[in-house]
Amino acid sequence: MANNLYDKLINSEIPFLVLSSFCVYNFVTYSTKNRKVRNSKNEFTNLSIIEIDVHKEGKFGNVLSLLKRQQKRIDFKGKYVYKKPGKMKYLQRELEWYNKCWEGENDIRLQNYISKCHGTISSTNDEEHADIISLDNFLYKFYKSERKVFNNLASSDIKIGTRSYEYNASTVGHINYWHKMLEFGTSWSSRNNNNGTNIFPSKLDFMKWRDESTSTKKYGFRITYMQHPYQDEEHYMYDPVKIQQGSIMYILQCFRGFFQVNKKKNTIEMLRKFIYELRILKDILEKSILFQSYNIIGSSLHFGYDYYNKNQLFLQWIDFSHATKLDKNEVKDDGLLHGISSLIELLKRV
Repeated sequence: MANNLYDKLINSEIPFLVLSSFCVYNFVTYSTKNRKVRNSKNEFTNLSIIEIDVHKEGKFGNVLSLLKRQQKRIDFKGKYVYKKPGKMKYLQRELEWYNKCWEGENDIRLQNYISKCHGTISSTNDEEHADIISLDNFLYKFYKSERKVFNNLASSDIKIGTRSYEYNASTVGHINYWHKMLEFGTSWSSRNNNNGTNIFPSKLDFMKWRDESTSTKKYGFRITYMQHPYQDEEHYMYDPVKIQQGSIMYILQCFRGFFQVNKKKNTIEMLRKFIYELRILKDILEKSILFQSYNIIGSSLHFGYDYYNKNQLFLQWIDFSHATKLDKNEVKDDGLLHGISSLIELLKRV
């Protein structure tokens, strides 16, 4: 009888719920230390500057390996970048969007922010059969520095838009998404699921939760990584969990560290250049018939500068695996313009 009771206990949700409760308790305890700054009119208007040690729990490493790890399926080789979009439908979407952007009838200014696509090549890996997209490497100018490759590069990737998932994402629960949620300090209960059938969160559950619990849904952007040189070949990388889960105040302080505010004389001028470029991109998209006819989900702004020579900076719009043409009755709801506007407002407060 004892064995039967033990088996029932193990096979039930009780152990899972106990562990979930423990994780939630720790998450709540931690979150009370980082309350978000609120302002009823404009949360970016009167942010008082306080000192936050954003470097306390960061990571160090070689920037090239960081870039490759953060931007999966990316390979930098000289003047070109080779990207593996994965599934064929994603590859076709990227090709379609890149080709549309480089057609003559579109605003040629957009080409300053989107790499030129040179088609596809077949994978040389016998274990992989997916095609690879060949793009211009917009970071190639940084190779020519007297310093070693990329060692002078401060860069950041910001997921842009108020929604980063497709509505038809999988609703099948999987333990991997539970593990991902635990990385952010929270847990999951089957009660969170609409039909109560999934013990673990599905891809759709996880991505909805991530958008709502980070700055994505409200502000239209989410920093996925941010790093800058530290010593020799070492680079400092801001903690990706904290920078996504942190308050607007915390994100503001991360930007201040990234741009070396109060440390370099020409920081203000560089910030102005970034804001200027963001405004141009926003203006282009607002007037673009092509952009208004697509939902661009999960794209990113990849931007940065030469940490030692601030006359060299870059801003690129990347990642179009989820660029889909709107149907006749479909409403554009990617929130991308809102994200760029929010980012501009925040940078003005740096």
